[in-house]
Amino acid sequence: MSGLVDARGVTFRHVYVHVPFCARRCSYCDFSIAVRRVVPVEDFVQALAGELAARFGEPPALSRERTRIDTLYLGGGTPSRLGGDGVVDAIAAVRRYASVDESTEVTIEANPEDVTAAIVAQWVGAGVNRVSLGVQSFDPQVLAWMHRTHDVAAVHAAVDALAAGGIANWSLDLIYALPGEVPRDWARDLDAAIALEPTHLSAYGLTVESGTPLARWRERGRFMTPTRNGTNATSCWRTSVWRRRGSITTRSRIGGALRSSRATIRATGVVSRISASDRRPTASTATHGDGTSASTCTGWSEPARGVTRWAARNSSRRASARSRRSTSASAHHRE
Repeated sequence: MSGLVDARGVTFRHVYVHVPFCARRCSYCDFSIAVRRVVPVEDFVQALAGELAARFGEPPALSRERTRIDTLYLGGGTPSRLGGDGVVDAIAAVRRYASVDESTEVTIEANPEDVTAAIVAQWVGAGVNRVSLGVQSFDPQVLAWMHRTHDVAAVHAAVDALAAGGIANWSLDLIYALPGEVPRDWARDLDAAIALEPTHLSAYGLTVESGTPLARWRERGRFMTPTRNGTNATSCWRTSVWRRRGSITTRSRIGGALRSSRATIRATGVVSRISASDRRPTASTATHGDGTSASTCTGWSEPARGVTRWAARNSSRRASARSRRSTSASAHHRE
């Protein structure tokens, strides 16, 4: 074996590294994480090197034998908790097996409070060219309810640090569909996010998972189950005022399965497409085998006058009719 080729002869060109450490568990989180005041960075990097060796054997002696990869993604958990040196060492461990060049997208998930100018400089030096910021809300009360460890000022400071450090490709996460008992202005959060002009905006629908603080609060009657009310359509339409090219993805997590609309659309095919010829956002909806659905819209432009709403339809009963409209709308758009 050489590079990222396993015993079966399978070559890996997309690498995900899970970094489990967090400063605090969020109220909704049921992911595999480890809350640590002091992160054991050296132990983690050694464990990562051991995992790579166990899967792929000894690293190749010659650089030309390393596998060129298309993406390297550090997720978590909170990878930014590794700090500058830890991220550098973790990427270096992967680089012993993989060739990471300028065309490789190297992403790190980060909490805003971890992003400083010095840290960004180290990340860039290690090859990081994309950052995913976990913001979730711009409302201090909502952040406290979610058990987030940052404040709004930290978000703006992080964005400034990314810009100063030369990382123009960064995304921002928001969580929608909070219980009605939580005072939250979703439209204001969207406006605040769009004003920062991220390259990509992801919106996650809140779900209650067993074993989380959120589940315990519900059991005690502190709130009702969050409702899913078509906020993804509102997200797409409101974001159409964003004049620069960007994208927004809504992701549904039901029954513990997190599904990204972009990945799922490639896997299952587009069920419905609404043409952007009327200057609304191009929108796609994918329906999954388990009954969940996800929507994405890209390519923003100035909305047409008199257009007041955009709806993403995901009823499986209308799949056939939507497919016919999709073909017609796509042909019209090409013309």
